[in-house]
Amino acid sequence: MQKFIVYGAPRTGSHYLQSLINSHPAVTCVWDIFWGGGETEYCLNTYLAKQNLSRVPRFIGRKRVLSSYLTDFYRRFPGAEAAGFLLKWSTAVRQPYVLEWFRTHDVKVVHIVRDNSLIHQVALQLRRSGAVTSHSRAEIEFSKVRLDPDQIVSRLRASRRALHRHRRRHSALDALEIQYESFLGDEAASARRVLEFLNIEVAAGLTSEFKKTESESPAEMIENYDEIRRALAGTEFSKFLSE
Repeated sequence: MQKFIVYGAPRTGSHYLQSLINSHPAVTCVWDIFWGGGETEYCLNTYLAKQNLSRVPRFIGRKRVLSSYLTDFYRRFPGAEAAGFLLKWSTAVRQPYVLEWFRTHDVKVVHIVRDNSLIHQVALQLRRSGAVTSHSRAEIEFSKVRLDPDQIVSRLRASRRALHRHRRRHSALDALEIQYESFLGDEAASARRVLEFLNIEVAAGLTSEFKKTESESPAEMIENYDEIRRALAGTEFSKFLSE
C-alpha cells in the first residue's frame, strides 16, 4: 500500500482534492486527522483518548506517541492500494516529527498550492470575515472583500516566503505539486497526475463533495479593486490582476 498525504495551506483547495481522491475505489484519503476539533475514528484526539492520554506528551514521549499513532493509522486500510490524509501547513510546523516520520516510512506528498496569491488573500479574507466556510458542500453566492492597499504587497511577499519554506519542509520526500488554478481548469487531468504519482490505475468519474466558494477574477472579488491595482502597479504581483 502506498502511503501519502495531501498537503496545503488553508483555502488552497486541499479539502476539495482530498475528497476527489477519496472517491477512487482503490484509495482512501480522509480528513485532517490532526484537527483540534476532530473526533472521528481516525483522529489523533480519538487515539489519545483510547490510550488514556489527554494530550501528546512532550519531547521523547511526543515522538513515541506520534510514531505509534501514524503506524496505527496506515494499518487501518489493508485493502486500499493507497491511503492518506489531509495535512495542513500549520500542523507540519506544530508537529515537525510528522514529516520526519514520513521520510522513514515512504510517504508521498501531494502538495496543492495557489499560484495567484492575490486571490488566495481574497479567499483567506472571506474566511476571516465569516462570509464563507473553508469548505462548502452547497453552491453559494460569491461575496466581495476589501483588502488593505497599504499591506497587500507585504502580505503577498510573506505568502511567497511561506510557500518556499513549506517546499523546503518536504524537499526530502517524494512530492508532486499541483497548482490550484490548473486543477480547476482540468480536474480530470490533475486527478490523473495524482493517481499516476501514487501508482494507482486511473479511474473515470471521480467526484468531490465540496463546491467552489469564490471567483478567480480579482475584479469580481475585490471591492476596492482600483486601490489594489494601484498598490500593485510596478510590482512583481501586478500579473495577478489580469487573471
